[in-house]
Amino acid sequence: MKHSDFAAMPDKGMFNCGFIIVKPTAVNIKVYKLVVNFSYKTRKLNDQQILNKVVRGYRRENKAAFLSKRLYMDGLLYFLRMNRPLPWTNDPCSAVNKTICSVLVVHNNWIITREAKIYRFREHFMWSYDGKDAYYSSQSRNYIMYTNPDPYNISRQDLRDSQLSSLVKALALGYLLNRTVILPKFYCSTMGHTCPLHSHIRMVNFDNVFDGKYRESNFLLHAKVPDDVKQYPSRQPLASHATRVSSSSEQYTIDSKKVVSLFYGRKDKLINFGILSGIKITFSDNSTKNTFNQKVYRGFRGCDYRQFRIGEYLGPKLSVYDA
Repeated sequence: MKHSDFAAMPDKGMFNCGFIIVKPTAVNIKVYKLVVNFSYKTRKLNDQQILNKVVRGYRRENKAAFLSKRLYMDGLLYFLRMNRPLPWTNDPCSAVNKTICSVLVVHNNWIITREAKIYRFREHFMWSYDGKDAYYSSQSRNYIMYTNPDPYNISRQDLRDSQLSSLVKALALGYLLNRTVILPKFYCSTMGHTCPLHSHIRMVNFDNVFDGKYRESNFLLHAKVPDDVKQYPSRQPLASHATRVSSSSEQYTIDSKKVVSLFYGRKDKLINFGILSGIKITFSDNSTKNTFNQKVYRGFRGCDYRQFRIGEYLGPKLSVYDA
């Protein structure tokens, strides 16, 4: 950058307009005025195409360069090509324990929608904004958490459905108990590879319904979370409070009235309900059941990691009554 007036991350030979360092030179001011004018005149080109078109026209006057990929990484390289859907164990580039890491900036691209980008930043400890609701630091909010079992001896489709069904049950428990759900790690393969929630569902739909009702899987490792939330979870495996369907079955059932009588109003900041697969939760009244199931119907829609391939609504398949 010492010998350049303009430097940006590379994107397939183009200047990526998502992260740029620009010196306030006369030619750069001229470039950006032209970019604004072009944007009003044409709808055929996007902002990046317009910027590159103008910069190329001023190459003799404007010393433009690409930023180092080693120091400034885009989302394709950092998250996807380096196989980092979630932070690695002892990740040297993690914001929690950053050690020997060349990366200065990560551009959160190669994924779409504001909701998915914020969620990904949170999972990677790259988001500290507490907001008006004290997202991390609340002293009054109570939580529940649960665990996804190992994914072995199950098909990939069954693995996804089982995990999302458990998520529905956890959200039902949070809904009944007025507690926020801390997500577990999800699995994206039967080989045990972990991945974030946006590998399975579309975050726009999910946040439209459940925004504020859940926290990312790495929430308890965030520096702003109070110690009394992190350190003293109450372990209450839900299966130990449920009724076995039969003596030969590993299926259990529990009624919403029993859930409320056992856990509503407890002083524990965090209750760990353990594994929820194999447990059926039934609502005691139709009004509550219908209200919650409508939320599930609207909030669950299949998607891929980058949120490009939008699938079907999963709500009808993921009723809270599924085991």
